[in-house]
Amino acid sequence: MRHGIQESSFNTKCLVLVGALLVRGMFLWLGPVLLERDTDAYGFLASQLQDGQGYAREGGPTAFRPPLYPLMLYVIWHFSEPTLATAVLHLLLGVLTVWFAWRVACHCGFRQLSLLVAALVAIDPLLLFHSGRLMTETLFTALLVLWFWVLITTERRRQNKICDPGHLVIGAIFGLMVLCRPGVVIFLPFVFVGLFVHAHSSYTLASNGIGLPRDSRLRVAIRSLTCPLVVFVGLAAVVSPWVIRNWYVLGVPVFMTTHGGQTFWRANNNSFYDECVQGDSELWSQSGREIWEDEMKLMTTGLTEVDADRACYRAAWNVVTRRPLQFAKSVRDRVIRFWKIKPRQALKYPVLGAGIGVFYFFEIVLALVAIMFQRGVWRWPFVLFPLSLLSFTLLHSLYWSNMRMRTPLMPVIIVLAVVGGFTLLRKFQKGVSQEMFS
Repeated sequence: MRHGIQESSFNTKCLVLVGALLVRGMFLWLGPVLLERDTDAYGFLASQLQDGQGYAREGGPTAFRPPLYPLMLYVIWHFSEPTLATAVLHLLLGVLTVWFAWRVACHCGFRQLSLLVAALVAIDPLLLFHSGRLMTETLFTALLVLWFWVLITTERRRQNKICDPGHLVIGAIFGLMVLCRPGVVIFLPFVFVGLFVHAHSSYTLASNGIGLPRDSRLRVAIRSLTCPLVVFVGLAAVVSPWVIRNWYVLGVPVFMTTHGGQTFWRANNNSFYDECVQGDSELWSQSGREIWEDEMKLMTTGLTEVDADRACYRAAWNVVTRRPLQFAKSVRDRVIRFWKIKPRQALKYPVLGAGIGVFYFFEIVLALVAIMFQRGVWRWPFVLFPLSLLSFTLLHSLYWSNMRMRTPLMPVIIVLAVVGGFTLLRKFQKGVSQEMFS
């Protein structure tokens, strides 16, 4: 019997891997792949490294873009032609994303639904589309789902122990995510607070915390900090070389990038407000973009990269403080854009766009069902699923926002949507909802 279970498990693993390889491989072979289009200059930075120029831009060292993705491109481009090598990397990352999502679903306590989770992650339109782009979405998504898998397995293994070696790995993977897409730091406070509260609650219950002397309560609080501190050590070990390098070459210990000011100003400038917030235009016109770009070039010319970043932030905050009503409306609009269900390409392909819109409408509604009606979602560590959605929504309510920014969260949304669908099904069948996330 045990051999049969193991064989079934082996067959399931093969099904997940082969299915993901076929779906992602077919898309990269036949789909609208534009890996040669270097929109965000990651390929340029990798080529600079190849040419011996270092991590440089405009003739000098840079921290304008996070380093992990260009470094990976630099390494793999040694083995093959850049477009082919990038396609293979994205294929492997896509397969790993499906695999990690399947493992997350298994460890969440609904193994019978895990294959559905894997299938939906494999065919997700946003994930497929961006796997054919020279952008960080594919790498960051794989890291995020891996991080959730390691977190869940580590917390299950830890039980009543103070800490686990896996918490160091949790911090290290989070550090890699910071080096891939630095905006993820907005999620970090939720992680630290969650680790502390869970540890404190566990220690208090284990020691019958009611009526503990003051010094014992203090010791429990100090012990509860151990886990977040270990995670921080793992994160710092990964990110500190980047910070030290920036301190050495730029004179400032840049923790993330020098790109944030430009992104913030891009979302909060007079031209954009006039057209898309105060005006009726859904899309920012090319002429409007050029007005802002000319203003930005005029302001940042002659400044160092760090000073230019600060100048962009100041300019954006100046617009925000002078136009608070438009800023409030722009926050609302950016949240709507972040959770938009139909891509901009739907204008060219209306039938495909409508299909994607229906797909995402039901997926998001079912995810909300899980968040509202599955109490297990709010248990540790599963509470970090909805909190990750909240943190990224908050981030992109201030910075530039569109559907692309939601791409790395799709595996999380899919896990929640599958649980939401199962919750509704059980409710209609038996009149009661089955508890998930156990």
